[in-house]
Amino acid sequence: MKDLTYEKASFHEYELREVDNILMNTTWDHFSDEVYAKEEFKRSEYIVDSKLPYERSIDGIPHWGYCMEAKIMGPSEKYPGCTVLQRKYALIDEEFAKSIIFAYCKESLDDNDLLEG
Repeated sequence: MKDLTYEKASFHEYELREVDNILMNTTWDHFSDEVYAKEEFKRSEYIVDSKLPYERSIDGIPHWGYCMEAKIMGPSEKYPGCTVLQRKYALIDEEFAKSIIFAYCKESLDDNDLLEG
């Protein structure tokens, strides 16, 4: 069988399940470019550290969530030559997401003495 190459193509898999009354979305992204996979991992680490929710799409349906964990899983068994990046998201409702974002903004303004009163 000839060696498969996927250029910069990416293959995605996901699983939705409930854990302790929280809807969890786990994604496995298969990147043919290992450097790109590592760049995505670094970006994901920043998102995990920020603890900020954002809107994302699952099968074209928008959801609010935040990334709880990201890690490089290593070579893909399903797509030879690809590197797997796994990310775990907690899905939350829109009002809760907005309250987290508002609290983050207010805290940032307070920390920089930008709020009056």
